[in-house]
Amino acid sequence: MPEDEIVRRMSGRRVHAASGRTYHVVFNPPVVAGTGDVTGEDLVQRDDDTEGTVRRRLAVYRAQTQPLLAYYAAWEASGDPHAPRVRRVNGLGGVDEVAALALAAVANR
Repeated sequence: MPEDEIVRRMSGRRVHAASGRTYHVVFNPPVVAGTGDVTGEDLVQRDDDTEGTVRRRLAVYRAQTQPLLAYYAAWEASGDPHAPRVRRVNGLGGVDEVAALALAAVANR
């Protein structure tokens, strides 16, 4: 998934602090922007949902996880029968669509 889409999805979350109810400015917006539907109280953006935090987390992913994925993909490509299988799933669809793709990828051994 493109990083800008990851940032858009993760940084759009808003929370009603007292109850923990979550919203998203695009995918699950409250009826009135910035306020919870049940109480009308303000919604907040948690520190770990800010764009800067999400981008720093993606930098850590690029530095630490991408090399690990490359390692396992190369191991699988070597033909070693003990190598784990590496699968990529397009995450740009809706929740149900992406979940179905992920389950299908795991089921196809």
